[in-house]
Amino acid sequence: DASKSSRQYLAYTSTDYHYEMTYMQSQTKHKDEFKDFLFYNLNKSYALNMDETIVDWTMNDSYENNTVVCYSSSRDKIKRDYDSLTASGIQPRYNTSIPKLLLNIYNNSISEIVGGNAMLVYMDESKTYLALIQRFQLVDSRYFRIGLNNFILPLCKTFDINGNSIHITSEMALDFLQTYGIAVDDNAPEDTGPLPWNNAQALLQTSVEMLKTELVNSTSYFTNVRRTIAKKSIFIDEIYVGGPGRHIKN
Repeated sequence: DASKSSRQYLAYTSTDYHYEMTYMQSQTKHKDEFKDFLFYNLNKSYALNMDETIVDWTMNDSYENNTVVCYSSSRDKIKRDYDSLTASGIQPRYNTSIPKLLLNIYNNSISEIVGGNAMLVYMDESKTYLALIQRFQLVDSRYFRIGLNNFILPLCKTFDINGNSIHITSEMALDFLQTYGIAVDDNAPEDTGPLPWNNAQALLQTSVEMLKTELVNSTSYFTNVRRTIAKKSIFIDEIYVGGPGRHIKN
């Protein structure tokens, strides 16, 4: 009933929108001048058809002197979803990329009790997104293709337990990850149900090492970009983890 939902608002995103982020140095704060500069560079750098592209940007303060740009070439898909929501009586406040949503959640939910310098990590089923926050502003982000499924699928095997064949379903694998998780020391749980601890850790090893490598590489990337382009260091007071992957223990 559209008449009963007129006061509901929604901020949303979708992997189908294929949002991308880029961070640009801006020589002007004038919106129209920067728009021409931005569209020219997006078209030149990424061969985008600007008539089919949605672009939004936020200018950070003079301390950062850069512009956070979010764009998607899925304009028609975004418009169809928007029209469907409004027809249902829900007025979307905005849709944007995951890094921008993470920034908004950080600033609106927890920024009053923290220092404003954080790494926000969001792991969905297929990807992990990193958002670097400095002085309560989004200054860089990246993603890599390791997600919760990289930890669930390796566990979906058939094990021979005391002469009985037990097939581990994705639900059983997720329950194992939530309850027992990934080994951080030599202390092994005595009983992990149908999925033996040692077998599970051996199967998870590749995904664990891939995740570690990507996190180290991402930290190095952020550090090098900040040092080379912005002539600034990185300050990280807190690390926050969200998304479906946050349920993996340890």
